[in-house]
Amino acid sequence: VRTKMDVAVKGLQEFEAVSFKESPPKTFSYGTAGFREKSCLLDRVVFRAGVLAALRSKSTRATIGVVITASHNPEEDNGVKVVEPMGEMLALQWEGFASRLVNCRPEELLSVMEEIAEATGCDLSYPASVVFARDTRQSGLRLAELLIKSLDLMKAKHRDYGILTTPQLHYMVRCLNTGGAFGEPSEEGYYSKLAAAFKKLLPKQRVEQVPLKVDGANGVGALKLKELMPYILCSDSGLHLEIFNDGTKGLLNDKCGADHVKVNQAPPSGIHNMDDHTCNYNRPLQDQCHQTSDLDPDLKPACPQQHHHKCVSASGSGNGNGNNGRFASMDGDADRLVYFYLDKGKQFRLLDGDKIASLVALYISEKLTVLSSDLTIGVVQTAYANGNSTRYLTQTLGVPVECVSTGVKHLHQKALEYDVGIYFEANGHGTVIFSAQAVETFQMAVEDTRLSPAQREAAKDLLALVDLINQAVGDAISDMLLVEIILMYKKWTFEMWDATYADLPNRQLKVKVADRALIKTTDSERRCTSPSELQDSIDRLVVSCACGRSFVRPSGTENVVRVYAEAETQEAADSLVVQVGLQVYSLAGGIGSHPKLS
Repeated sequence: VRTKMDVAVKGLQEFEAVSFKESPPKTFSYGTAGFREKSCLLDRVVFRAGVLAALRSKSTRATIGVVITASHNPEEDNGVKVVEPMGEMLALQWEGFASRLVNCRPEELLSVMEEIAEATGCDLSYPASVVFARDTRQSGLRLAELLIKSLDLMKAKHRDYGILTTPQLHYMVRCLNTGGAFGEPSEEGYYSKLAAAFKKLLPKQRVEQVPLKVDGANGVGALKLKELMPYILCSDSGLHLEIFNDGTKGLLNDKCGADHVKVNQAPPSGIHNMDDHTCNYNRPLQDQCHQTSDLDPDLKPACPQQHHHKCVSASGSGNGNGNNGRFASMDGDADRLVYFYLDKGKQFRLLDGDKIASLVALYISEKLTVLSSDLTIGVVQTAYANGNSTRYLTQTLGVPVECVSTGVKHLHQKALEYDVGIYFEANGHGTVIFSAQAVETFQMAVEDTRLSPAQREAAKDLLALVDLINQAVGDAISDMLLVEIILMYKKWTFEMWDATYADLPNRQLKVKVADRALIKTTDSERRCTSPSELQDSIDRLVVSCACGRSFVRPSGTENVVRVYAEAETQEAADSLVVQVGLQVYSLAGGIGSHPKLS
């Protein structure tokens, strides 16, 4: 084994000596986003990530995934992250190994690999299996070629899935490691699974939804949503999708995408005037299905051939499903989703991850109540969750809520403690996890003739949800179908959904600093412990602000400190976030211009 590994390492070292003549430009740290940086700085990082993935595969004796993406970052950035056998984020212990492996000198490579093997009980002789994919960034192909080279030198079996959304790659990995129990590990298998579950969940009597106009962030999500549409729209679904910012013009994530909409609380580019996007509301389905999108002239919704279900018009034409339309935004790799619309007063209204989590919790808890099940259900949030969303979940729905540190790995792990664990970050990244006991309960209830028809129907719907939801990771496409099903079932417009609770006005701000590591937090990032005087300053500002709340946390990917504030009015929230930002700038080594709202 040592001889084979010596040969592999020698090949790695020789390739690096020729290909990476300059020293690494910085020390890299693996976090929730994996490694992420300007694409021109990532060649050695991605090459070493191939070594990491091969070692992780040997350690788990399973297929490991690698995604080359920088999600919502600008086009010139890129990144790489490793996917665990069940589609989860890389195990926490291995984040440290990843950083050590990427940053070590070439002559240290063998000893670091042996340290990892010894610490984890990894059998270096075990064959490695890795699958990988990338988003639409121009740098992705070059980085993928470097990944392939390192996997070849590690003698790892590998498969290139080409361009996929990040959630699709997570799906593939889970399928491959469950022998197909999670689904077929192909794009067709992914689309077919979602479409079949979606059709099962279509209510027999529902609101005919007006077109949902989807901001694809000029990224991979737009491509894959277009590929899904024939699977969904050829059925009598009543769902019409129109995609803009589809990558045919405009830059990836440039003034568009879920992160832009959430942070700026404003519509993305590509919508010149939301008032102009009128809907064919309450028109017959036969007429609507022949309408061409005013945002994408080449996109025509498929025309359903038969109409087995009666469509019910929602009351209140001119509300959130009315003349100002329905909108959604994905991010660059399609793992985040937010909705938005104009209300009757022409005010921009955001339906973010908190609203999605609340909607999903409402639907599932209602189904569990009908089923008379004692399965546990809970929602996991971060400090970014709006305070009123937490109150709605706990006080109105009676659903327990847990708060954890920012990062999908923390939410996912906590959600596993429930039979039905729902987690969504406020930025729109989230999913639902069902325990094996929950799935078995649903399966048995469907077949149990002692139960009432309503109970068996609820179990049937919950079982279909298990397939509709990508339990491996947050998935904007899967989550979009989930939201649309619930709105049809409830016969709700966007305004009716939005009215479940009123968000406290809030604002976010980035403060550039010389070293983000100076900021230390505790209590799931809700309290700052370093610099020591910063939290006292925040407390003094918050106490003087009605319904005020604010916290700061270091970014995981760049030298900025993120500031969040909420208050009774938008003006108060804006003022609070700037004041806290100025304290961060003063006490935590701010650089550049003083923080202010753009």
